[in-house]
Amino acid sequence: MTFCQNCGIPLKFLKNFISSIPEVSAAFIVSMDGLVLASELPQDDDEDNMATIIASLLSLARRSIIEMKQGEFDQLYIKASDGYLLALQAGPDAVLVVSTTRDVKLK
Repeated sequence: MTFCQNCGIPLKFLKNFISSIPEVSAAFIVSMDGLVLASELPQDDDEDNMATIIASLLSLARRSIIEMKQGEFDQLYIKASDGYLLALQAGPDAVLVVSTTRDVKLK
């Protein structure tokens, strides 16, 4: 089994994760500087572009947390009309990003 070098998550995990939760449409692991470490995205999605966007969002989120003296980054949650985008800390230098439909049950 192959593991992500930054967070230790088995790379096959993403494929299993998406297939086990119908509301999850995409998932990828990205480094804090925007490099894709693993991905399970629809074919028409550009993983490098997505990783760059996520890195920008994470940078803004982290800076906001520092400025507001709210501790350490844990997760980023974005709600849109058709679903959610979640970014969760996955080790010291990586983030698990998940895109879902609006029907997902977040817990």
